[in-house]
Amino acid sequence: LTARGIIPSSEEVLGCMVPSLVLCHHAPYYTANWRSRESASVGIHFPLLNLVYHDCIVIPWLGHGRKQRGGWGIPGADAPYMHGILNGNPVYCPITADSGLIEEVKEACALAGKLAKQRMIRHEFLDDTYRRQRTVWEDGTVIEVDMDSCEYTVTQA
Repeated sequence: LTARGIIPSSEEVLGCMVPSLVLCHHAPYYTANWRSRESASVGIHFPLLNLVYHDCIVIPWLGHGRKQRGGWGIPGADAPYMHGILNGNPVYCPITADSGLIEEVKEACALAGKLAKQRMIRHEFLDDTYRRQRTVWEDGTVIEVDMDSCEYTVTQA
């Protein structure tokens, strides 16, 4: 398919399909009601999919803004954008995006471009609330996010 200019994609990732995929449309977490923006988280989420497959498949996240919470398998307390940043993944740009949102999308996509072929080598929770998290990348890049404040830092290698 790729030789014909077609991007093979899926709604979800299955390990056996990774060699045939380029893109997975989202990587939701388990929530009480995955269609609801207000849905509660079920369990403690961590980026296992990206720890295993980050350098093998592109996984864009909802791009409704840095502070927009919840949506399609994202807990109501979490911003999908922040999961995209933490995971070194791109975010979608909605057709209704204003210039501020377009800049946020560009920022996330630039980070994803830098990390596209890097392995995520570690994920850590930084406090007992599980709301502050860190990922460490093969090239030495370190990303820390605070899911409550929607702030993040990227320390380049």
